Amino acid sequence: LALVHRHLYESQDLREIDLAAFMTGLCRLVQDGCGVPARRVQLDVAIPTATMTGDRAIPLALLTTEILTNAFKHAFPENRAGAIGVRLTVGEHGAARLVISDNGVGTAQRTETSLPSTMGQTLIGAFTRQLGGTLTTSGPPGTTVTIDFALVPQPVENLAATA
Repeated sequence: LALVHRHLYESQDLREIDLAAFMTGLCRLVQDGCGVPARRVQLDVAIPTATMTGDRAIPLALLTTEILTNAFKHAFPENRAGAIGVRLTVGEHGAARLVISDNGVGTAQRTETSLPSTMGQTLIGAFTRQLGGTLTTSGPPGTTVTIDFALVPQPVENLAATA
């Protein structure tokens, strides 16, 4: 949350956040916070120049933090080396896709005690819903989490007007 506030205050428009700088900084902070050295697990972040409102950036940040934390903590047991990629693409009309993938052991090979907690899965689902997005997970090999959402919330059509 502090990172969101900092990026809002540093931007020329206090309502919009530069996603490239924000997400790159967030991913590096998560890696540092997990205590995983960059020489063991390489982090490749590719975020285009795009903006998002602060109120939408918060669930995106929390979602990204939860998924990345799971990858750093569980994908590379016994100090295995590996890589994690974070990619955001923006299509027509502000449709966005966030893909976080690792080349780790995959969920099928993780031990029962190393699986992400039910609380973590619940949080990931809640943050995805806050963005109005959909989430898919695939792997092995590794684990890939894909979230499709809109950078700008889609207006809710007035159902009474169409009835």
